[in-house]
Formats: sequence, structure tokens, C-alpha cells
Amino acid sequence: MKQFTMSLSPTITSTDEIQRCTCAIYLTSIVTNSRIWRALQYYGADQNFTLLKKVLSRHEMEQRMWKNAGEQDNPEMTGLLEQLMPVDLNRSQLEAVKSTISAVQCNKSSSIKLLWGPPGTGKTKTIGAILWSLMQLQIRTITCAPTNIAVRGVCCRLLHLLKSFNCDNGNSDSIPLCLSDVLLFGNRERMDIAGDLEDIFVDSRVCLLNNCFSPQNGWTCGLHSMICLLEDFISIYDTYVKSSKEDGEVTLRFGDYLRKQFMEIKKDLDGFFETLFIHLPRQFLSSENCMSIVSLQYFLKELSFLLSSVLTEEQLKQTFEVPSVSLSTTQKKIIEVRKQCLEQLRNLQETLKLSFSSLTNSGSFKEFCFQHATLVFCTASSSFLLHDAQTSGFDVVVIDEAAQLKECESVIPLRLNCVKHALFVGDECQLPALVQSQVSKGAGFGTSLFERLVSLHHEKHLLDTQYRMHPSISLFPNNRFYDGKVLDGPNVLEHGYNNKYLNFIFGSYAFVNIADGREETDDVGKSWRNWIEVAVVVHLIKNLYESWKKIKRKLTVGIVSPYAAQVRTIKKKIGNKYDSHAGFVVRVKSIDGFQGQEEDIIILSTVRCNNKGSVGFLHDNQRTNVAITRARHCMWIVGSASTLLKSGTIWSDIVFDAQKRGCLFDAKDNEDLKILILNVKNEMDQLADLLNPESVLFSTTKWKVVFSDMFIRSFAKLKSKQTRMGLIQMLLRLAGGWRSKRKSVSMADGSFPARVYAMSELYLVWSIDLQKDQHVYKQIIKLWDLVPLMKVEGLLKRLDYIFSMYTDTYMERCKTISVEGMLEVPMIWIDGHEIAQYRKNNQHEIRECCKWNSNKRGFKWDF
Repeated sequence: MKQFTMSLSPTITSTDEIQRCTCAIYLTSIVTNSRIWRALQYYGADQNFTLLKKVLSRHEMEQRMWKNAGEQDNPEMTGLLEQLMPVDLNRSQLEAVKSTISAVQCNKSSSIKLLWGPPGTGKTKTIGAILWSLMQLQIRTITCAPTNIAVRGVCCRLLHLLKSFNCDNGNSDSIPLCLSDVLLFGNRERMDIAGDLEDIFVDSRVCLLNNCFSPQNGWTCGLHSMICLLEDFISIYDTYVKSSKEDGEVTLRFGDYLRKQFMEIKKDLDGFFETLFIHLPRQFLSSENCMSIVSLQYFLKELSFLLSSVLTEEQLKQTFEVPSVSLSTTQKKIIEVRKQCLEQLRNLQETLKLSFSSLTNSGSFKEFCFQHATLVFCTASSSFLLHDAQTSGFDVVVIDEAAQLKECESVIPLRLNCVKHALFVGDECQLPALVQSQVSKGAGFGTSLFERLVSLHHEKHLLDTQYRMHPSISLFPNNRFYDGKVLDGPNVLEHGYNNKYLNFIFGSYAFVNIADGREETDDVGKSWRNWIEVAVVVHLIKNLYESWKKIKRKLTVGIVSPYAAQVRTIKKKIGNKYDSHAGFVVRVKSIDGFQGQEEDIIILSTVRCNNKGSVGFLHDNQRTNVAITRARHCMWIVGSASTLLKSGTIWSDIVFDAQKRGCLFDAKDNEDLKILILNVKNEMDQLADLLNPESVLFSTTKWKVVFSDMFIRSFAKLKSKQTRMGLIQMLLRLAGGWRSKRKSVSMADGSFPARVYAMSELYLVWSIDLQKDQHVYKQIIKLWDLVPLMKVEGLLKRLDYIFSMYTDTYMERCKTISVEGMLEVPMIWIDGHEIAQYRKNNQHEIRECCKWNSNKRGFKWDF
């Protein structure tokens, strides 16, 4: 449980008032805003305005080219680039490294660089190469980002690079990689500190160093304990036996106690040595010390193996007593290895002089870590803590995701002591800084320094090759947001890049049109969700899982939606169903939550479905760019094509582009999705939504079906879900060509095409009619009403009156029947002239008695 220190208003003075306070409600954190304000007020001992003057004065911002005559390679640069060859940087990435290092090495002036990294172009990889180069040159650099997760991502990339270099140099199995030059600090929980990150996280490092140099049980005590154990174990054991007997405890045998004590001390020593290798700057460890430690660890490991060999208690005891001539080979080996261990232990006692008398507590060790770190990582907000820290200044500031950092917040790291150079890495075409207040947003509070400098035409270097997305995925965002300047990398252009994804339900890029969804607000009315899209997404995940079971290769799937309510609903529906399958990973997040991440397959649920084309903040181009650039192999968009086309936003272009490329798929063309939508509509009591000629149920049937408003109203009055579903099933059969073999109720003379089918206690009244499309006339089904038996006769009489106004030709064609097998199929006529529906002498009666108005359901009939 979190604990808070309460600061009371000066107006609260009474003890009674304080005691009446029974609860506190957390509103928000003002820490970052407070730090911004204090940084803007020149808070702190240092008054560094070098870079601020540059970014605030247009005249001070020289347009320095990324590659110019002042950036010629020097021997030091050449050496760095040769070492970076295994990293396999492309031309634009290599130019970014060279230009940044050259600018930093130039002491004549300060510099500001903008590195433009569109999705998948290796932005973090390039940052890692730049930071590695700065570390080799011992140029102190602070790397910031707006969020803990973004900082974590850069750290992970750098650690991967450092470990790969260590392996290439053949050091992975001897001396652990020294990471004292790299330091990360921030919120442990939000950064999800685990694994390799523990090696560079400041709190972990301080704890390890504190333990290692503890006077009571640190590394020096460990050396002393091991020497005593190996020199005089007989006396140690005798003392142990005597003490155990006095205390009435069970006494371990000689061999068991020896192995137990040895392994405990060895484990401590191994931990201390690992701490020294990883966390202590190399300047404090000579190469001779390192080799002695490695040798000692080797002999201790060998001795551990020998002590575990099959020796009797007497033989083992004999080995540690005065040497005898009648010893076995194993006993002699133990004596020899023990001698080697003691030599190395004494050598380290004499030569390893690590005297840090000033380091007495965690605070002093933390200061020590910061003083000796070359690369420091934290959020931009947390860098405020370094303003008053007793550490050396930084030469360079690197800000990742710079387009997401408010300009005022970037002031915090830019004002750190001694900073002369800044590298801003970002993409203004992706999400900006998050600003809750619409007033502040409108005033430009969320504008980043990166974006402002771009607007002032400050040169930015483009990373021009993307290695993430299949070309069919990258095509639209590349043309729309990056003017076609980003090339597809050779890896994504390979024929086999998407081979294992070919058997999935859709291809690499697809827009799945869900015309029958219904948008609704959540229970608190603050966010949108769409149950049909939820069901479709869950169905697609199930389909992917079944396909994955056949290939059995790791597959990661991301479910993305702009609305929190949709994210929550999908998460609830999926639950932990796939958590136990290590090779099949499903993550559900908002668009904002997915920035900077990628998955094999992305399914995007757009949610909105309405006649107005209203799409809310989906219209935001930057958010859209993030949403459609997260996928490596498959990008499937689920949404209402008609709503998005009407929106007049970028989504109109996305749908049109999918149509043009043949990537638009309709749910009505997939039988599984049709059945799924029908079941969900029934479950949600939304079957009435499907009473539409263009719905997923009726848009692909043999017969087109149109519905009267009377039928819609009668359908809405049905209380039983089972009855509604039964009626829908009957309508689908009718639309498919099925006809009842029972005799229909009809007029005596059969002069009109109305038919009546029994449906439980109600009767469905319908007829065949004609619909014209240019010069083509086609038979359709008209549903008039659903009525009880007592109302059937009255309805038929009114229909007879209407039909009596039809022309003979029109009636004849309505009554024409065509059969294929057991099914009745609609007739089609191609005529060059109009077929009149009504007799000319009945126009007044037609207007009075039968008023037709087309609508989305098909037609409207008012008696």
C-alpha cells in the first residue's frame, strides 16, 4: 500500500480539523509540472543557457548540414566505424552516427541535431550505435525520453549491443562485461526492471556495491574466510562439533560440513567477484587482479568438483591433516588444487587494494556510481534530480521519442551543467505529447521542441529504410506521411518474408468491412465500444490460434483500438485463454499504448459505426499513423467502411486505398462471420439491425429482401429472442429460395402475388415485386408485416386493393416463377423501355392509399 506525507494548508490550524480528515483522494501528480516550472525559473546552481539560446534564437540556429566538409573521418572515427561493422548499419544510419560524433568532437561550438526515425527504420538501433561510440570516447552523455518504457527500450538495445561486442571479442566465458559506464535510474516498477536491466539499475548497483565493500561481510571477509577454511578446517570442524554438542544440536559429518561451509563461502565470493567485474570501473581493477580472480574462480570450481567425489570420511579428513605418502590420486589432486587456491587468495589479499573509506552508506555509493558513469539514462522529468547532484557535468543530451516530449519539459535536461550538444530523435508524424486540457492543447502546450524546430526548417536527417513492415503494409503510410521517401529493406522484400503467414484467413494487408456493427458508449458513457467488432476480433484470434498450432512457431498478435472501452471489452472476452501457450502471445492495448512497439500481426478495431461519418479522435493523422505501422507481417483493420468513407478524414483515404488495391473484404462474404454476427446480434438483442437489404445476412442471398416499416415495428414487439431468431432463420431461407410446401393463405381468385407463412402464432405476409436497376428488372421479396391470424384477412384485402392498381405486365412478371432444383430463383428482364407499375387512371388513389418512400430498410408504406 502506498504511503503519503501530507502537507496541510496554512489555513488548517485546528487539531480537530486535522482529526476530522478520514480519507484522501488522489487526483494527479504535479511532480513533472513542478520540475518544469522550477527549471524555467533557473532553479539550481548551474546556469547553463548554451543550448537554450540556440533553440530560442532563430539567428543562433545555424543550418549545419548532416554531412559536410567539417565532418571528415579521422583515425579515431575510422576505428569506431570499423568496430561498428558487425552492427550492420545502413548508409543513412551510418551517416547519423558519423555526423553526431563529429559534431560532439568539435569543441568550437555547440550543436543541435534532429534525427528523423519513421516506424521500423532502426531508430533505437542507431541510437545504440551512437551511444556506444560516445562511451568508447568517454564522452559523458545523458539519454532521456518522455516515459519510463521508452527509456527502458533504449537501455535494452544498448545492452544487447554491448553483449554482442563482448561475445565477438571472446570475453563472454571469462570476465563478465563491465557495465560501470552505464547507469539507469527511475521508477523500478514502471521500468519493469528485471534480467539484464538489474545490472545497470542504480538501486541494484548501490545495493551490490554496499554489500561487496561491507567491513563486516564484504569481499575482504570472504577472502579471509576461505583462507581460514582451507588452511585449518580440522580445527574449525572440532570447534563446530564441540559447540553443537553443548547446544544439543545434530552434528554434521566431517565431509558434509566441509562441503557446506566451502560452498557457502564460494557462493559469496563468486557474487563479490561478479559485482567487481560488472559494477566497479575498470580503472580500479588491474589486469593482473582480473587474471588472479579468474584463476581463483577456476581452482575453486575444480576443488568444489573434487570435494564432491567419492571419498570416505576418513580419506577426506586425512587429506586435510598432515600429508601422508599413502594418499589416493584424488586426495593428492585435492591437496594440489587447495594449494593453488590459497596462493591466489593470498595474492589477492596483498594486491587487490580497493580502499573506499569515504563510501560508508548507500548515498555515498550512489554518488560514486553517478561520478563514474559515462552513459546515464532516465526520463526527462527525472533528469531534474541531477541538477543539484554532486556529479560531473554532461557533454551531450540525447532525447529519444523527442516528438512526444513537450518543449517546456525538454528544458530540464537541456539546462544540465556543461551540456553543449543535443541530439533529438523522433518522428513528428507520430503521437505528440499527451495534454489533457483542451485549452492548453489548443494553445500549443503539447508542441515538442522537435516539431517546432522542424517547422522552422531546421534540417533533420531521415533514416530512410524500414525493416519492419511487409511492403503491402508500409505502402500507404509511406506515401501518406513520408512522401514515399522511406524504402523497404531487403529483409521485407524477400519472397519468404511472409511465407508462414500465407495460410491465414486474410493476407498481409486487409480492411474487413463490418457494416452491421453498432457503436455504443460504455457504462459510464465516456468511451466507445462495438460488440460486433469485439466478436469479430475474438473470432480472428481463435482462427489465428488454430493456424498457429499447425506451424508451431512463435507468433505475436497485437489487438489495437483507439477507445479504452473497446480495449477493456476485448481483454475481458479473451481473458487468459492463451496465456499458457508460450509461443502464441496476444497483447491488447490502446493505440497510444502501442507506440514504439511492434507485433507479427496487428488487428485494429476502429469501433465507430454511424450514418454521419463521425469518427471522433480517429481523425487524428498522427494516431492513425501509429495504429497502422505496428505490424511486421499482417495488418488487419476491422471497421465500418461506410462510416469511415463518410468521415472525410484520412480514414476515407485508407478505405479507398484498400478498395483500389483489392484488400477490402466484406464480412458478408464469409459464412463464419455471418453466423457470428447473427449470434451476437441475437445475444445483444440487436437483430432488428439486420433487417436491412444491405446487412451481412441479406446482401449476398439469391433474393434481395426489402422490409416495410410495419414489419420493422412488428419485429421490435417480439419479446422472445428465440422467436426473433426463428423468424430471421425463416427469412434467410426465403432469401435463399426456399418455399413452404404448405398451402398459403391467399385471396380466392389468386389474382395477386401475396403469400402468408405461419410463424408460431403469427403470420408472415410477403410478396414478390420488381426492382429496377438501369434497364434491368429483377424480382425481389417484399416483407409487408407480421400479424396474428385475426389481422391476416384485413391486411390481404388492403394488399389486394393496392395490387389492383398494378398494370397487367407488372403483375404478370411479379407472378412469374423460376425454379432451379428445389429452389425458387428471381427472374431478370432486360428491357429497353419502362415497365409501368401503376395504371394511369389511378394516380389519385395511388397517392392517397399507397405512399412509397425509399429508406435504408428498403421501403416505407403508410396506409
